[in-house]
Amino acid sequence: MALRMMNVGYEDMLDTMSLEDLMANEAYAVYLNGMEDSINRALLRLADAGVLATEREEVPETRLVRERECIRIEEVAAPAEAHLVRLARYEGGHYYPYTPYLCEGTTVVVPFVCGAESRFVLVWQQEIPWVGPTTPDEVELPIGRDIAMLIPYFVKSELYAEENPVAARDARELFEQALFRLGRGEQASVLFWSKYCL
Repeated sequence: MALRMMNVGYEDMLDTMSLEDLMANEAYAVYLNGMEDSINRALLRLADAGVLATEREEVPETRLVRERECIRIEEVAAPAEAHLVRLARYEGGHYYPYTPYLCEGTTVVVPFVCGAESRFVLVWQQEIPWVGPTTPDEVELPIGRDIAMLIPYFVKSELYAEENPVAARDARELFEQALFRLGRGEQASVLFWSKYCL
């Protein structure tokens, strides 16, 4: 998809070429060789933005140990293939999506005292998929279609930066705008953009 976006007008030809043919062509090989790293940077950016699949676990009061200088959340266990990305809290009618915490084995420590009515939510994120030289071409990344459709824009923005900086900038802007919308819980489909190969 990213290669098609960078070579507007040649889509039909690209569709008929095998990966070996593309790699043998100097004009395309330079882009293909840079795609794995760019895809991985796109996945890290998506993870940093918090739009990859997450699970939320409200912590029951029975697992909270309220001490004089901190609060301990006991017996924290990550779901399969996931890691803790943030701790949220509800307190005094307010929602705080990012609460500082420390991990000590299977205990999460909130290093300050919160109100007695405060409730905590552990937010888990799936492990970030990684693309490498041994990743089979037919592997489907475990991410939603709307999110997957953003990756070619990120790739184009990086790989096309020297050859066509305006097109690279436009692709990054579309990526960031869609990412912002996803972060706010909105639909951020970019399917119509691929029609125009921006």
